[in-house]
Amino acid sequence: MKRTKSLSGISRVGLALGTATTLVVGFSGVAHADDTRLNLYHGGHKMGYIEHEDEEPDSFRVCDTYRNGHGVTGSLWIFLVYPVNKWHKLDEVSDGGDANCGKFTHDLSNSLYQLRIEGHGGTGIALKNFKE
Repeated sequence: MKRTKSLSGISRVGLALGTATTLVVGFSGVAHADDTRLNLYHGGHKMGYIEHEDEEPDSFRVCDTYRNGHGVTGSLWIFLVYPVNKWHKLDEVSDGGDANCGKFTHDLSNSLYQLRIEGHGGTGIALKNFKE
């Protein structure tokens, strides 16, 4: 009968810790928010963007960048786990291509958020999730 080598107790603990460390690194979750921009494209054109500046309070800017007679609306959503398990809109602003962009501020907490930008006149929507 041939004997196979088994792992010593210390080797088994090391293997278990290495596996646990790998799992923690592999499933670290959603990245924290930094300054970010979400662009909306339609038909090969950049229609506009929503930009998040991670400062206190967090500020958001929505800009229409394509002069086609349609504007864009940017919004900030939060995922509410209790009691509803769904997205809830916190704020929004529209921009129609004038000289200035639309702006709003919102103090974010440690939750899951979503930036959305939607083109008026059926020119699309873009979404991006982030965690503060």
